[in-house]
Amino acid sequence: MAKGKKTGGRVKGTKNGRTLARQALVDKATAEGITPLEVMLGAMREAWDKGDKPAAAGIAKDAAPYMHPKLSNIMHGGDEDNPLRTVTRIELIGYTDDNGTD
Repeated sequence: MAKGKKTGGRVKGTKNGRTLARQALVDKATAEGITPLEVMLGAMREAWDKGDKPAAAGIAKDAAPYMHPKLSNIMHGGDEDNPLRTVTRIELIGYTDDNGTD
């Protein structure tokens, strides 16, 4: 292997064969005018109109990730300008009730 120099391999950013095949299927389905999501939404609306709410809810559950993606996980960490503070000790300094007594 050459020292400090990459030789061969796929160019960075080039899609692999599996990704290209999947994209071709998506493009074909879109060109034909109907997508799997449209089928799911149509079936969901049909079930809802018939009053079959459990079936409509099940289809909606399957379609939801395509319409409303989940929020990504975040890592809680300190920021140099605004670091996280950890409370390690809580003290009761003084307490007076409504009558003015301790």
